[in-house]
Amino acid sequence: MVGTKPIMRNNKIDLLRFIGLAMIVFAHISPPTLLFQIRNFDVPLMVFISGVSFKLSYKPNKSYINYIWKRVKRLVFPPWIFLAFFFIISHFVFKNEIPMHSIVTSFIFLSGIGYVWIIGVFLLMSFIAPFLYSVEKRMGANSHFFIYIVLAFVFYEVFQQSTHQYFIANKYLKIIGRIIFYIIPYSIIYLLGIRILRFSKKSIAIISGFCFLVFAALGVCLYIREGYFVPTQIYKFPLSTYYVSYAMAISMLLWVVGDFIWLKLNEKLKVFVLFVSENSIWIYLWHIPFVFLINTWDANFILEYVLVLFLAILMVFIQVNFLEKVIITKLSNKKTIKNLRVLFKG
Repeated sequence: MVGTKPIMRNNKIDLLRFIGLAMIVFAHISPPTLLFQIRNFDVPLMVFISGVSFKLSYKPNKSYINYIWKRVKRLVFPPWIFLAFFFIISHFVFKNEIPMHSIVTSFIFLSGIGYVWIIGVFLLMSFIAPFLYSVEKRMGANSHFFIYIVLAFVFYEVFQQSTHQYFIANKYLKIIGRIIFYIIPYSIIYLLGIRILRFSKKSIAIISGFCFLVFAALGVCLYIREGYFVPTQIYKFPLSTYYVSYAMAISMLLWVVGDFIWLKLNEKLKVFVLFVSENSIWIYLWHIPFVFLINTWDANFILEYVLVLFLAILMVFIQVNFLEKVIITKLSNKKTIKNLRVLFKG
């Protein structure tokens, strides 16, 4: 059983996490419509990869409380540290008056300053991941599993179409609805990540092709109805089959070719990809202030993208080296050192 073995390293996961993060950052600098559509697979890819990583590292014999505490330390505390720093600097240095509502909703990973909602998605997935692990084990052969997840998405689509407006109209149910419309579709994607190592490359290619066909069929229907190509982004909140089918088609394709791409990278690029993957949460956090800064400019979007990504990675490089070469060298308590690495790396 995978969950009882030592943690395995899969460099394809690092590569796909790198690609997912790079595409999320790319979206935030508002590229042209076509490029924005092409990269619109990033968040589902990251959730899918999280499912794979969970499968490789999870130890089902461990306490659920201990597991949750570890996830909270990795997913909640680093963003809270960053947000506290961000709001303090914004207020006292740049004299920006940020509404309390934006501060509170940022810390609970809702709307807030924007960008932090994705942390809430990963946190939700972490809370239910052990349950999904147990569900996946009981879903039988791969053919049965595929049928189950297709049926689950059909059920979700019907449920979403029939209830979304009701949740939106009720201010007390709006947050509950948002959680429901995140947790159901992303759980299905996460389940696929947990199961994917049991599929052959041929089967994964077939899944990718199936998703492309679903996306194309829905795209044609929407084109006939609207008279133009409808971007999948319009169907991202809440997630719909149209958005997810495109995202998973690309994600499955990347999974198939990921090993080949990794082997083609030279050693320096591999080191770079690994650094970005291992520090993805802090790179994501540090890109936020640079996006705010860049949005005040009127520069070429490629230049803006390169600058935002470069500066975010540079900040994390400085942060990690300062931690390892200055702070940790002065400490002897192993638990303190471990906790600092959890908080400021990863």
